Amino acid sequence: MLSMLKKSNFGLFVIGGISICFIVVTATYSMAQTLTPASGSPFSTGDRPDGVAVSPDGKFHFVANNTDNTISVFSISSNGALSEISGSPFACTLTNPYYLTTNRAGNLLSVGASNGIMFFDIAADGSLSEVGICMVSPPPYFEGLAVSPDDKYLFAAERTNNKVYVFSLAPFGIVGPPFPTGGSWSCDVSINPAGTYLFVSNYNSHNVTVFNIAGDGTLSQIAGSPFSTGDTYPGRIAMNPAGTLLFVCHMWSDKMTVFDIAGDGTLSQIAGSPFLCDDGPNGVAVSKSGNFLFVSNLNGNDISMYQINVDGSLEAVSGSPFVSGGIAPTSIKTSPTTNLLFASLRDSDQVASFSFTEHPQVGVPTLTQWGMIIFSLLLAGTAIFVLRRRSYVA
Repeated sequence: MLSMLKKSNFGLFVIGGISICFIVVTATYSMAQTLTPASGSPFSTGDRPDGVAVSPDGKFHFVANNTDNTISVFSISSNGALSEISGSPFACTLTNPYYLTTNRAGNLLSVGASNGIMFFDIAADGSLSEVGICMVSPPPYFEGLAVSPDDKYLFAAERTNNKVYVFSLAPFGIVGPPFPTGGSWSCDVSINPAGTYLFVSNYNSHNVTVFNIAGDGTLSQIAGSPFSTGDTYPGRIAMNPAGTLLFVCHMWSDKMTVFDIAGDGTLSQIAGSPFLCDDGPNGVAVSKSGNFLFVSNLNGNDISMYQINVDGSLEAVSGSPFVSGGIAPTSIKTSPTTNLLFASLRDSDQVASFSFTEHPQVGVPTLTQWGMIIFSLLLAGTAIFVLRRRSYVA
């Protein structure tokens, strides 16, 4: 499949009082894309794997095993194959680890559990050692986690009390009281690259809250927040690397809302949003280039791949969705350094690994474009002929 983006240009020229207009339609094609399972994929994990993370250097893959209260750690080969490191899985003090994320430096792993946050030091070989715990009362249910770009703060969405908790990372501790989202069942978070805005999806109120992030980590909602998603039950969210687009999954309606992010954090849906997806979109991730969106489909047991067009609209690539190799793909992450994709397979106790290739977009003349060019040349020739005849008659 060739994916095409169109752009129309209007032109006008005048010869001897005769005006000739023309329209040229240009097209940009990108070569067919595909997801290729890594050798040996899927790979066995602990019981009921859920949240996944990839180290900033792309060397290690972390998996939260929700039922057996452990974290599996894998080394990542250049082709995406995974090998569990010595000592893995690593035990958790708190129960039911669900979501996890690394800091930008790659030396700290934060893990959300049923009654608090655990912090693990990441050694050079990927091994984990617990270095801190922040307990919260009453026991929360943390789902979404995100670390500020300066590695000072961890932001955690708590769905039971509809609040965002802010944790300092040096030293470990809670920054003030939690901040209400103004929504219901707050379940995921994302931070823009500048670290100035925090975005929170609210599952039961069908909207997204946007906070301004102060230098001390405190939060304040921007004007107009929360913003409607235009569909029901928004869950996982992801942002493109440029920080200009926010993608929001709707698992029960099989749709994806795409927001344009203004400079002041305001959200507005792009034309055509929300877009129809495959069966049960649950996890969402963007390639490091920002050209492709990946979605794990919980009900379909597969992974969808979409090209992100220049206007933010989504177009499924040929062959999508791709078989995951397991049951109930849940969380999904791309490597920050290579074209690799990882997805937890919750109900088969596995994690899948894929590689993909990004081909450059190539401008190709289309029939419409050549037709309009030829038509314009014929018009120009006709005009010149008419002018010469007038000159001859005169």
